[in-house]
Amino acid sequence: SEIERIWSKGNHVLFDVDVQGGINLKNIFGNKALSVFIMSPSVEELRQRLLKRGTDDLAKIETRVSKAVAEMELAGSFDTIVVNRILEDAEKEILELVGGFLDN
Repeated sequence: SEIERIWSKGNHVLFDVDVQGGINLKNIFGNKALSVFIMSPSVEELRQRLLKRGTDDLAKIETRVSKAVAEMELAGSFDTIVVNRILEDAEKEILELVGGFLDN
């Protein structure tokens, strides 16, 4: 009901959720929603990015990588996939996708 209230005022809602949350929202809202799966170019690239951050220990990084591998198997459940090779390019692609969706 909160989403409907926001929409009734002519506003839009953006969710940043995990993969299962994205699938659930798409199932609930159907064509009223655009689901975008954002993924790393490869598992190894993800691992290297996490290592470079230096914010997690190796065990946590491997847990995150394992979770990402499982989530990548669900990417086909989304309307579109954006591969985050270069952050600025991925941002531009997402803005274009969202803009096109909102124009329809």
